[in-house]
Amino acid sequence: MRAVNLDSKFAKHFVRLDKGYTAFSNVMSHISAVCLCVAMLLASIDIILAKFFHSGIPGQYEMIQMLSVPMLYLTLSYTQLSRDQIKMTLFLNKVPAVVREAIIYIGYAAGAAMGLFMAYQSGRYMVKLFSQGVMTTGRLHLKQWPFCACLVLGCTCLAIAYVFTIIRRAIGYNPNPVPEEEEAPQADAIEGGGEI
Repeated sequence: MRAVNLDSKFAKHFVRLDKGYTAFSNVMSHISAVCLCVAMLLASIDIILAKFFHSGIPGQYEMIQMLSVPMLYLTLSYTQLSRDQIKMTLFLNKVPAVVREAIIYIGYAAGAAMGLFMAYQSGRYMVKLFSQGVMTTGRLHLKQWPFCACLVLGCTCLAIAYVFTIIRRAIGYNPNPVPEEEEAPQADAIEGGGEI
């Protein structure tokens, strides 16, 4: 990946936009972490109440099930932006550089298209749930559309994150470069090394 030319007007605007979107994705991943903590707390309290007082939290299975949607989908874009990609180096190192870049760009474009498709289909389903007033079938009878809205938001943000990743790669911008791996210390360099 080549170094970014921060002199270009587009690169300056993109870097600022990228930092803002990464911060937004980070906030969404923190919301996801809070949902995970709430689900763990609910499950733990329910187990303690059931064990010692023979009465659990009414509807806790339903609450945990609904919390799993924001737990999963709100963190997708942050994961994509922070890790870049899962590298298939074994395969990609065997192909020419031009083919390698084409495969990477096609993969990112396919990821963006899949995210938009999932957001669109989820949005249609959310509108249906909202218009029909569908509720969960458990004890709490929660409305389902807000949880479907988390799915729409997560998939849309994932598609945007793939577009950002494409632009990052195209202009050579890497907000968090991986440091060079340090070499393993030699046997003699280790304190007390040498003859045993």
